Amino acid sequence: MKLKKILKIVAISLAIIIAVLAVTPYLFKDKLVAIVKKSLNENLNAVVDFESVDLSLLRSFPQANLTINKMTVVNLEPFKGDTLAKVETTALRMSIKELFKGEGEAIAINSISLDDAHLNLISNLEGFVNYDIVKETEQQADGKEESAGLNIALERYEISNSRISYLDQESNMLLNITDFQHNGSGNLTGDTSELDTNSEALVSFGIGESQYLKNNKVKLKALLGIDFESSTYTFKENTGYINALPIELNGYVQLQDEGQFIDLTFRNPSSSFKDFLAIIPEAYAKNLNDVETTGDFKVNGAIKGLNGDETVPAFNINMASNNASFKYYSLTKSVEDITIDVNVVNESGILADTYVDVNAFNFRIDQDKFNAEAHLKSLTENMLVDAKLNGKINLANLSKVYPIDLDQELSGILTADINSSFDMNAVNNNDYQRIKSSGFMGLTNMVYLPEGFTSTLNIKNAALTFNPSSVNISSFDAVIGETDIKANGTINNFLGFFLSEQDLKGVFNIDSNKFVVSDVLVPETETGSDVNTNVEPTKIPGFLDCTINAKANFVVYDNLTLENVSGQLVIKDQKATLNNMTSSLFDGLIAFNGSISTASEVPVFDMDLNLQNIDISKSFVGLELLQNLAPIAKALTGKLNSSLKLSGDLSSDFTPNLRSLTGNFLANILTANLNVKDNNALSLIDNQLKFLDFDKLNLKDSKIDMNFKDGIVNIRPFNLKYQDIDINFTGGHSFSNALDYKATFNVPAKYLGSEIASLMAQLKSSGTENITVPVVASFTGELLKPKVSTDLVSSVSNLTKQLVEIKKQELLSDGKTKAGDIISGIFGNTTKPNDSLPKTDSTKTNNVESAVKDVLGGLLKKKKKPTAKDTISN
Repeated sequence: MKLKKILKIVAISLAIIIAVLAVTPYLFKDKLVAIVKKSLNENLNAVVDFESVDLSLLRSFPQANLTINKMTVVNLEPFKGDTLAKVETTALRMSIKELFKGEGEAIAINSISLDDAHLNLISNLEGFVNYDIVKETEQQADGKEESAGLNIALERYEISNSRISYLDQESNMLLNITDFQHNGSGNLTGDTSELDTNSEALVSFGIGESQYLKNNKVKLKALLGIDFESSTYTFKENTGYINALPIELNGYVQLQDEGQFIDLTFRNPSSSFKDFLAIIPEAYAKNLNDVETTGDFKVNGAIKGLNGDETVPAFNINMASNNASFKYYSLTKSVEDITIDVNVVNESGILADTYVDVNAFNFRIDQDKFNAEAHLKSLTENMLVDAKLNGKINLANLSKVYPIDLDQELSGILTADINSSFDMNAVNNNDYQRIKSSGFMGLTNMVYLPEGFTSTLNIKNAALTFNPSSVNISSFDAVIGETDIKANGTINNFLGFFLSEQDLKGVFNIDSNKFVVSDVLVPETETGSDVNTNVEPTKIPGFLDCTINAKANFVVYDNLTLENVSGQLVIKDQKATLNNMTSSLFDGLIAFNGSISTASEVPVFDMDLNLQNIDISKSFVGLELLQNLAPIAKALTGKLNSSLKLSGDLSSDFTPNLRSLTGNFLANILTANLNVKDNNALSLIDNQLKFLDFDKLNLKDSKIDMNFKDGIVNIRPFNLKYQDIDINFTGGHSFSNALDYKATFNVPAKYLGSEIASLMAQLKSSGTENITVPVVASFTGELLKPKVSTDLVSSVSNLTKQLVEIKKQELLSDGKTKAGDIISGIFGNTTKPNDSLPKTDSTKTNNVESAVKDVLGGLLKKKKKPTAKDTISN
């Protein structure tokens, strides 16, 4: 029983303790939040804020754990509004007893952990830095600084998954540290201490346009001796790595009022040439266990001096290798006679005085030798460059000496002999008087299959000649698929393009016997049966500023073959403009001006097309756009001149979006005939109108003018003539082939049947022989399933009534008393009138209607038995 009581007491006690630990954070949370915020903002010249704070006694018992979420540090002047730091999670650990201290008492922090921190450090052109944000504190009489509410008594700290960037705007120096992992531990409360640290990161470093490190993996495990009195940090035991290159570091760093005084030396402890391969990022160096090397490689250097606002420490860094070689066991060839001699030196402590001497970078593969030399001065200001390049490389050997990931084997011989001397200001300002460049570069028999292409590119010969003001493409002879290309030209700013991100400016001439567009354009890719409509549209490179003069005997595009093509292509500001393009096409001539621009989110184009003496049927079969503009043209044979102006949007594969098109089309038909059987609508109307034979309709000298917008084509009314019948066309259609046309036929009455002709012969009134009847035909429905209707029946009925009325009036004016009998005789009426004047009664009305029906019956009579319908649909 006693045991049960004891267990019960223990259980109750544990429950009370857990409850207290769970509830206590709510009692002290606001107090700690206030202290942290007050301390940070009182001690920093910046605005510090955070989203939320969590306090837990259970998570790190017997210590308290304070977690600050989404903390930001925003600068004041002169960097007002810039975010200096952003930390996703900041965790502080302290003894639980610290929670019970009174107001004004310092709270000791034992451990700090930062996760996903982004730190942006800037030194501007005036020399101000955005990270100098700690306020100066007033000192007490004993010389110690007043308590700020927090006391840092660290035993451990950690930074994980973080990023640090440093930009010196004056020297244009950029340091990026990403994927930063760092931790340190030790007793930091005494006057002297030791701090055991581990660091790992990816480092990129560059000055101006020169990139010295790019995502190089750096590791350092170091034991630091710390003297808090003198603010000196000494490297005692350390092992560092740049990628896989081991580095020993000795010396110290001392914090001073003017900056940091640095006195360090470093070297690689081994001397194998494999150490040089270790500098190369792992993604490129591949497996170093698979390589055999000979010769040595040494890296050593010294850094000594004050790193202050206006000075940097003097330094001298050397890399050297003599008569070295390497060969990967899995590959067939080796690189031999390797000589490397590189010095990076600053003797004055002024960053602008740094210079780099690449005295030698030489190697040999088989019998092909390659030598390079370069000297760089004034790296941070107007950099001076003096470089030489000489040698020969068989491109097929590259994959045989180094494990390059290639989709295909390279081939071809590259030769170069180039000397160049210039300063960057001369390059940026195109001051060719200060640029000295000479030599040549050549490439022969290169065979390569570009990504996404189905045809292999074979460069038979390409040669560049270097001059101070330009690089001349003296020859270029290549074949891809069925396409042959010969070219020459001039690049006006070769160095500016490669060294200072200038636009590539030049003039090029291209000749081809046969140019097949599908050989040089990557075909569309489809997923299943559906085209991927979410493909990002191809962009015309913004760096191109060039003019291309082109000639080709034959250009094959889809199902079209253009002959004797010539013209000019100008590319600038993400816009390609075609000027004075001419060609033979469809048995005639075509002239073209236009442009395509990809500067906006949706590519746009405009076009001005002139066609001279072209074959109508061939052009409208070959060009889908013309089919959409004038579908009736499929039934035409003959020749025409035309002009087409249009603009609109392009899809991702550079085909026009029909609904976006705006423009007009003017066609002057030189000679043409209609094949009615090739057009359903014409066939239907031809069957309805006995007096009209479309096959005999002469369209010579006809002009058709139409405009289009938002997918709708509207035709300007135009007139045709068939014998002595005038025809007027109006209306339009949509690009989806919905028809809405009207044709008005002004038909002489004599064509409307023998009964009408007989009636007209009895009329004496002048001008009645020229009477015409407007017959309107409407075309609706779709192109392949048109609906055709006419008002022929009603038109003839109205004409007959008019003729009868004219005849009646003639009889009345002649005063003939037997007018009724004569009229009745004309229309077969056997009933005699009751008096000398005709009367209008129901019998007479019935006779007139009967006469109309007789006329219509004769007019509509066909070889087959007719049916009385106003509308005929296909």
